[in-house]
Amino acid sequence: MTYQPPCPRRPPGRLGAGPATVLCLVAFLTAGLLGFLPAVLLAVRRRTRADLAGAVAAVVLELALVVSAAITDPGSNGGVANHLGVGLMLLMMLGAPLHFLLMNRRAAWDAHTPAMKPAPMPTPYLPPPAPADDLQQLAELPRRQAGSDRR
Repeated sequence: MTYQPPCPRRPPGRLGAGPATVLCLVAFLTAGLLGFLPAVLLAVRRRTRADLAGAVAAVVLELALVVSAAITDPGSNGGVANHLGVGLMLLMMLGAPLHFLLMNRRAAWDAHTPAMKPAPMPTPYLPPPAPADDLQQLAELPRRQAGSDRR
């Protein structure tokens, strides 16, 4: 039986139209509160530095949105925190789906996906070569055995 190396796992590919639409709608319909989800999903699936940086930026923007919502006075119509919160909410509602759609394109996936190389086949076991004296003795052994049987 020969050794068969395990098949390498195929790296994940880009998401289809259905899951991509759902992720974009999640970011939009939750008013940006789950806007970090598409960027984090890309970072988990692709595992590149650029995607990790995008996910970290999305999480930081999300935290800034939550902090600005927490410090805004509920009765005020203006203020820096209120305007900052509205701007961050719009950025997460519209920017997160746009970022995801741009980074989920086939060209973006092909740029980050390494080409699959087949696993190298192991070399078959070959016994070490026998010295010439041993070969000569092995060749004479049947003759000696046949001669000793006649006696």
